[in-house]
Amino acid sequence: LTKKHIFIVSDNIDCEFLMGMDLIKKYEMCINVNDNTVILPNKVVVPFISKPVNIQKRMKIRCNNTVTIPGNTALYLQGKIPIKNAKANFEGLIEPYYKLTNNLGLVVTGSLSYSKLNIVPVHCINPFPWDITVHKNQ
Repeated sequence: LTKKHIFIVSDNIDCEFLMGMDLIKKYEMCINVNDNTVILPNKVVVPFISKPVNIQKRMKIRCNNTVTIPGNTALYLQGKIPIKNAKANFEGLIEPYYKLTNNLGLVVTGSLSYSKLNIVPVHCINPFPWDITVHKNQ
């Protein structure tokens, strides 16, 4: 079953997502503002995503798991923001860390990222023909 709907993308609104009544009525969705959820017609409950907290200081992101990056490839690994018991999502700028390049030869690209609690995607490039392993907490 395929359904079509027209979406308009704008960078001039002050909210993360704007859903029109035409879409809500057409797909028979119900918004529960007390629970911050959307209930779909098949009774699936979808929670709202909390607005991310802006990280105000510089933090070193560590690799969440040991990952081997094959030669001449790029991939996203899971980075961990060093905040214990994170109950919020975060946003901030990821900047390359020179030691990863100097010690491993790995290139990390800069990006504006959103986290899921304290886990954030980090884009890594291995420009060499050999595999590079990034160890957990490195």
